[in-house]
Amino acid sequence: MDVGSAYPLCQPRHDCPVWGHPRYRLLCYPELMRACLAFLVVSGVITVGCATSPPPPSASTVHALPPAAPSEPALAPPAKPEPRARPVAEVRPVSPKPKKSVFPPPAIVPPFERSRRDHDGEWTPLGADSPTLYKTVIHPHQVSHWQTLTVVAIDLNRVSVGYVPGQKDLEDLKSCGGMVPGKDIRAGLVPEAHKVRLLAVFNGGFQPRHGRWGMRVDRTTLLPAKNDGCTVAIDERNRIVVEPWTRLRDREPELLAYRQTPPCLVNQGELHPLLVRGKERRWAGFDPKRVTRRRSAIGVDASGQVLFYGIGEEMGPGVLGVGMRAVGAVNAAELDINWSWTRFLVFGRTEEPPTLDVIATLIPDTVKNAGEYLERPSARGFFYLFTRSETLSPNPQ
Repeated sequence: MDVGSAYPLCQPRHDCPVWGHPRYRLLCYPELMRACLAFLVVSGVITVGCATSPPPPSASTVHALPPAAPSEPALAPPAKPEPRARPVAEVRPVSPKPKKSVFPPPAIVPPFERSRRDHDGEWTPLGADSPTLYKTVIHPHQVSHWQTLTVVAIDLNRVSVGYVPGQKDLEDLKSCGGMVPGKDIRAGLVPEAHKVRLLAVFNGGFQPRHGRWGMRVDRTTLLPAKNDGCTVAIDERNRIVVEPWTRLRDREPELLAYRQTPPCLVNQGELHPLLVRGKERRWAGFDPKRVTRRRSAIGVDASGQVLFYGIGEEMGPGVLGVGMRAVGAVNAAELDINWSWTRFLVFGRTEEPPTLDVIATLIPDTVKNAGEYLERPSARGFFYLFTRSETLSPNPQ
């Protein structure tokens, strides 16, 4: 008698690929396997979750057994993957433009809870209780508290800004395609007329040969501006703006001075798209061969009445941009880098003898040379701050 015809469950598939392996030959009886599986399911021995159920058993088998009660899945659903870190451009939303400037600025909410430290974001006077200079410290990296950004806020209603090229900068202009200036342009020294009101000096941008970024001094363009450069410009009222050159080039004739840098770290509240993707080469990206590196940046708030200058320690340009935006800068540019060329020096009158000299620095271990900027010309270009003869209206029409 043909067992397969009398008992359909015993009908094998002779084309089964494992038929020649006695250990697995049971798999070649599909109807028997389905019946066994159905029996185990309805009897509650095994349960089925969200997977597709096997084909139902024969009607006689189902009729002979009580229906199985619904049960919970034997296995918990797979855990959801941890969310990826948000792009740095989404870390802090852009604040709406304030109706008027506030100085000193309000305390800053640290951008990352994990890396914050006590007193992060609190503003304190810099120098001899100066009403125009306030500083704070934040940690703009998601997890690292070693990456520190120290920022000074400057009240532009009470302070004017000037720019002076360095002696070495002018020497490099010819080889960089620039114009050799006349003798009337004094390099490396704060102008005599502004020394009596001098508040501070801070570094400029890269050397002209490093990028050939534009330079203008005393209404004379010494190095042509580049369209992709971020431009730190000073207008006829000695007010400073930080903008892409494409938004300033039509105003060039009215600008007293400007110094360009690589593309803006922050533009209208948004981090540069290349920095969001971690592509930092254009800003002299982080060099793993160096133990310590400092970077400096400059920015303005939404009102245009508060200037920010910051020195970042142990950080790349992307984190620097995140930090400048966190303190309130809607536009920001990277200035010079490295230990020796990043500095913010506060000047004042010493008591004995009563001479103009450095009385404070933004961060410790700042390089400063006796007489530099006042008597001995600086090799690198720099910006300087001096008190206004008249306080500007905080909301000029």
